[in-house]
Amino acid sequence: MSNSPSEAARKTETIVRSKTDQRYWIDRVELRSRSQFKSGSQETDYSVQMQFGGRRQRIALRTPNKTEASRRAASFYRALLSGGWQHAFDTHEFAKPTQQRIREESPRDETKAEKGEVTLGTFIKVYEEVTSARPASVLSYVKSIRKIFGDIAIVSKKGKFRSSTKGYNAWRKQVDGLPMSLVNADRVNAWKKNAVGATENEMERRSRTITANSLIRNAKSLFSRKTLPLLRTRLDLPMPLPFEGVLLDKQPSSRYRSRMDAVKLLAAAEVELKEPRPSEYLILCLALRCGLRRREIDTLLWSSVDLTQKVIHVESNAYYRLKSEDSEGDVDISETLAAELAAFRELSTSEFVVPCLRNARPGMICGDYRCMPHFQALTAWLREKGVVSKRPLHELRKEVGSLVANAHGIYEASRFLRHADIRITAAHYLDKKRRIVSPIG
Repeated sequence: MSNSPSEAARKTETIVRSKTDQRYWIDRVELRSRSQFKSGSQETDYSVQMQFGGRRQRIALRTPNKTEASRRAASFYRALLSGGWQHAFDTHEFAKPTQQRIREESPRDETKAEKGEVTLGTFIKVYEEVTSARPASVLSYVKSIRKIFGDIAIVSKKGKFRSSTKGYNAWRKQVDGLPMSLVNADRVNAWKKNAVGATENEMERRSRTITANSLIRNAKSLFSRKTLPLLRTRLDLPMPLPFEGVLLDKQPSSRYRSRMDAVKLLAAAEVELKEPRPSEYLILCLALRCGLRRREIDTLLWSSVDLTQKVIHVESNAYYRLKSEDSEGDVDISETLAAELAAFRELSTSEFVVPCLRNARPGMICGDYRCMPHFQALTAWLREKGVVSKRPLHELRKEVGSLVANAHGIYEASRFLRHADIRITAAHYLDKKRRIVSPIG
């Protein structure tokens, strides 16, 4: 049986309606049941569920009139299309959460949390209890979010960087007392603009941009999809979330540019470091000849070095959990290096490959290295030899990656460096080591 003209017209009308049309929302706004009452009574005002930009949220329409509710829903959605969630909330008074409306009606010092409001310190405490992330990663995330909150609130940094922890603890106490609602997309974007600053020095601008992106990326990691549901069960987090809608600036190229001669550097180390400063020599070898990271060198055990098979097993142990599963792997070593390590092994009285007077302990935090005195001394030596980058030790890892790529190709270099993605190797670790000129001269 064919549909009547009126039914066909009604179906066509339904199909062409846009979400910007209030008629679209007339059957979608609803009066929800009050679950807190056993009687199952309903709310007196309408609300509606909306999804936009990967986010789903219920919007309070604050009217008992269904027609007016559908009009408000359409207006809110049009604002979403034009400016996103923050813009929609800012331009629609009825949609703002109750706490936000109260704050705007009763101005207060936003750097102080009201009673019952979630503070940054409380958030961090709960996050550390529910997360399964590596301790080193958690430390980086927490340091980043404290930095951003402190800067936005203009918390005094007096004494923060002194050798004594008193000044830092005072600064952290103030930052941890800040309300989570203090930070939103507008304020983070303003902070980012100020952090990058107006400078004519392009290298300085690139460096600042990379730093700002890194801080924001780390801070946003605290609100990952995996962890956020666990946080919400214990905390009443602000909506929108502090970093929701914050985009990173275009990342400047950080491709490695070699500024060293690895062969000459190793020859100088054999003369100046091998006998008088053996720990520093071993660190340089493990970084420049094996491509190991600083923490991997710091915690490398003799039990992970197979001198018979001439291979170093990079693996987690009692003192260190690897950066990722991809970081685990075997690094083949040359006959020459195997012989040198065998000689050091005979003289060693430690379970660690690199001897050091400092005691090791399981779970050492990021930045706290057993071999820190040797790392610092080797860094100074490398700078004297012309390795002037911000992180000379990591520069050695990049250099050997470039050498391996030059000899065996980028795929083998990525495997040698134990990267999860070959794009990381190409973007950050390789430099062209051979001249490539046009064949037509």
